[in-house]
Amino acid sequence: MDNSVVVSLRDIVVEFDGQRILDGLNLDIHDKEFVTLLGSSGCGKTTTLRLIAGFLEPNAGKVLLKGEDITGVPPYKRPVNTVFQKYALFPHLNVFENVAFGLRLKKLDEDTIRRKVRDMLEVVGLKGFERRSISQMSGGQQQRVAIARSLVNEPEIQQALIEVRDGLQHVVDQFNETTGREKGIRVESASQGSMSDLETNVMDAAQGKVGAAAMPNIFSAYADTAYALDQMGMLVDLSQYLTEDERAQYVQDYLDEGDFDGDGSMKIFPVAKSTELMFLNETDWEKFAQATGAAYDDLSTVEGLVATAGAYYDWTDAQTPEPDDGKALFGRDAMANYMLVGARQLGDTLFEVQDGKMTLNFDKDVARKLWDNYYVPFVKGWFAAIGRFRSDDIKVGNVLAYVGSSSSATFFPVQVMVNDTESYDIDMTVLPSPKFAGGEDVAVQQGAGMVVTAGTEEEINASVEFLKWFTLPENDISFSVGSGYMPVTKAANNMDTIKAAGLTLSPVVEQVLTGAVATINENRLYTPLAFEGGQAARKVLEYALSDKAAADRAIVVERIAAGMSAEEAEAEFLTDECFDSWYQETLTKLQAYE
Repeated sequence: MDNSVVVSLRDIVVEFDGQRILDGLNLDIHDKEFVTLLGSSGCGKTTTLRLIAGFLEPNAGKVLLKGEDITGVPPYKRPVNTVFQKYALFPHLNVFENVAFGLRLKKLDEDTIRRKVRDMLEVVGLKGFERRSISQMSGGQQQRVAIARSLVNEPEIQQALIEVRDGLQHVVDQFNETTGREKGIRVESASQGSMSDLETNVMDAAQGKVGAAAMPNIFSAYADTAYALDQMGMLVDLSQYLTEDERAQYVQDYLDEGDFDGDGSMKIFPVAKSTELMFLNETDWEKFAQATGAAYDDLSTVEGLVATAGAYYDWTDAQTPEPDDGKALFGRDAMANYMLVGARQLGDTLFEVQDGKMTLNFDKDVARKLWDNYYVPFVKGWFAAIGRFRSDDIKVGNVLAYVGSSSSATFFPVQVMVNDTESYDIDMTVLPSPKFAGGEDVAVQQGAGMVVTAGTEEEINASVEFLKWFTLPENDISFSVGSGYMPVTKAANNMDTIKAAGLTLSPVVEQVLTGAVATINENRLYTPLAFEGGQAARKVLEYALSDKAAADRAIVVERIAAGMSAEEAEAEFLTDECFDSWYQETLTKLQAYE
């Protein structure tokens, strides 16, 4: 064999659903050679790349690397790295940590990781961007981060395979090759850098801005964006395209989100739904539990969580000679959910929405409950929110547990970084999100759905046909297992059914889906309804309590460092006057959106 040949495909045959995609393919790729695969959609470009990377096995033929048959070798054992079109970067990690991810899995020492990452970032022209958030990078810069992450692992065969489809494309292809072919429907997909990019581009199209792309027939949207487009007359009411029996197959609360008019309309087709769960660093929790007798049941209520957090602060404080330096137990993402869902559990609906208008119900007693069970423990150091996300705080040991979206479980770290040179492995446990004691069983449902824009009757019918196929129970389950989102049909929203589907469930996905399915089935769901100014009003809830808590805790820490006791440092923030001032300020801000 020619020693310069690094990749060889010999007599490759690949079939999907009886259709032959590759038929006797033979291909040699030489050392230092750049090869580009061009062709129409479905001709086998991606299939070929997946064969080389090990994500797909051929029906016949062999894959050789430097003369060695690796046809049955799994991807992680192949000296091949892949750079995906969507980059597959971790949004909760900065540039440095994204590039370092694979090196940490290899358990290299920190000095080696720092050297390799910084050298590679210099190669791709991103020196000085180490701490930059991924969300702050341009598309081209993100691609360079993805390339750096691929090459920093120094595979024996240094190549980057550019994947030419996003995650949805596989689903689209499957539809086109089956039901779509039968019904004469063909779906073409396009992706954006982020949901924010998508929403911006869609609004530009709706407003007819110069240079804007054409409005798609179907696109993913959150309720606020969908509502704004509906007010412009751009969305189709899908209720008339589904029978009563078909609509009854979906979780009703998911349908309610798109009922902007309160008349049974359906402006959002549910697809990617989630709820909230508690994620716990089981490894470090176990040490605390064994020493103090703390139990999972203590975390089932908001009040129990607060008490347990206080006990954890005292326990960690006692382990050091310095006073008042205990550690926080808990943090949370999505403070607006805490306010809205917490109020609902306490019998109050902050935002009553009818005909697109909001009526505010910001009861002072309810607000005080929310304050006492977040602001107070935060000021005392029992809660914390230091990193961009609470999974970041888990990673560096700032907290042991957090409440966040069920779809974010994959962001939970596998290690705690003690310092630049020390780390240790941790396990994750998934628990229900705590509720207020004696309150109603209410949990949030959230996430994006698909909307269909005004078009010809043929286009609308084709769009609905695709969405109904996409959410058939078997497809619904497959999407949920692969993405971590909740099933949207009643038939699929069952763990026995999910397990019976025969799909491989990772331990993380199984824990999350088990907890999320139970949450959906055992609670009345709170659905954030869209209204004029709703996004801005929700932002008030997101930051009004958390920002004040963080700012006041910083003052307390400074005072303790200067020699004050914790009680003295906290005293002015734990008064009725402090609460009253915050309540009136927040009330005034929210009233602007009525």
